[in-house]
Amino acid sequence: MPERGFDTGFWSDPFVQKLLQEGKTLFAYLWTNDHCNPAGLYEITPETIAFETGLPLADIPALFQALKPKVVCYPEENLVWVKNFIKRQSKSPKFLAAAAKALTTIHNNGAIKELLD
Repeated sequence: MPERGFDTGFWSDPFVQKLLQEGKTLFAYLWTNDHCNPAGLYEITPETIAFETGLPLADIPALFQALKPKVVCYPEENLVWVKNFIKRQSKSPKFLAAAAKALTTIHNNGAIKELLD
């Protein structure tokens, strides 16, 4: 299992403090789940999110709306992008190479272009 950093200031971030409990749960999960790759842009289904977090499946779309602009969801492709993920990680050459490699598995060129901009 890869090791990633998780900012200890997460809970004191004003964005996080304004979220309801379910939003906080989803936001923390999106940073820490086993499906997340080094780029922070990865495929995951709402069903997987609901199963692994215990959040109601019907609530997932609205919770993603609450996480904008920090998280972008592409529901038609089961794709999630945690926008500041790379920024909050190590900038080592190995990590950056792993992030670049992770992008080769994503089939949404628009999302990749936005991430790289």
